[in-house]
Amino acid sequence: MISVMIPVYNTEKYIGRCIDSVLASTCQDFEIILVDDGSTDSSLDVCRGYGRKDGRIRLFSQKHRGVSQARNKGIEYSEGEWIVFVDSDDMISSDFLEMVGREEYQDCDLLIFDFSKLGKKPDKKERKKDLKSIEHVYYYDKMHVIQIIEKTLCAKKLTVDGNSSLLSPCAKAYRKSVIKEYGIRFPPDIVIGEDKLFNIAFYRAMKQCAYIRKTAYFVGWRRDSATHCFHREFIGNYYCFQRSLQRLLREYGIFTLLEAAYYENVLSAMTEVLVFGIFNPDSPRTYRQNCKLCRKVRENEIYSAAAKYSLNTGNCLRRGLLFFFNTGCWCMVDLICKASYFVIRRMRK
Repeated sequence: MISVMIPVYNTEKYIGRCIDSVLASTCQDFEIILVDDGSTDSSLDVCRGYGRKDGRIRLFSQKHRGVSQARNKGIEYSEGEWIVFVDSDDMISSDFLEMVGREEYQDCDLLIFDFSKLGKKPDKKERKKDLKSIEHVYYYDKMHVIQIIEKTLCAKKLTVDGNSSLLSPCAKAYRKSVIKEYGIRFPPDIVIGEDKLFNIAFYRAMKQCAYIRKTAYFVGWRRDSATHCFHREFIGNYYCFQRSLQRLLREYGIFTLLEAAYYENVLSAMTEVLVFGIFNPDSPRTYRQNCKLCRKVRENEIYSAAAKYSLNTGNCLRRGLLFFFNTGCWCMVDLICKASYFVIRRMRK
């Protein structure tokens, strides 16, 4: 059986569409675990309605403690051999779960699929695209673990011609026995990047995985996504995440092998901190306060160690942003961040 895990928080407009996509699966041997994370809208009522209609839907609720706690709770209550994570504003293809259950993949600990963005009419356009996509399978074993973790740190896809993500827990199927044996969980104290830590821990533990290069997961982007909204914990989360990531790599004895990739991750995350955490237009801080905060962030020992890579990695925009950040030209940092913020928001409408 497959356990489909859906954490829910204030997604009353989307959760029905998400659940319907799972119920429409050609494979019917599954359970849906809904974990409401203290929603303040009618999401819980929608979930209760679905629970009354289908016995395969199990509903749990908790006070608002974040997506990590919701996913961890779902893991504890899951009964399937495979665990599939689906965000409540996304959808899966009708054959996703069928592919997970295929006999040829049962020696694998992890299955990875391709993503696609949800359009304005996903039920027609995206599903047609799904049916036309060609399925190719690539296998990876213990010999590829370092390579996979390196790609994860550098936010790269498994193959150039695919559309996979090694960062997100979505568009994947995890062998529950591996999660249970190694006690792998989402860190509840980290708001952004918790999925990366979970995945790296799993990649380190797995024996074999298969990348099925076929679109099976559809992402719906929202303007109030936690990754792109201002919140006061953004900078503190950055420090906590980077320390946890470094500690994890050292614990596995692979930090030296992945040092350059780790600092690439530090630099990439710093650009997000600058754009969405410091110079975010929704921030209540003044320009002067932002400049003072930048000076403090620049002195952080982890970033200081990564700064030597800033002119040799990343695209031109990132190199330019970090050059002005390193030299203390805050007006240019502010300008680039504001422009980047509005471009990203417009592209993702």
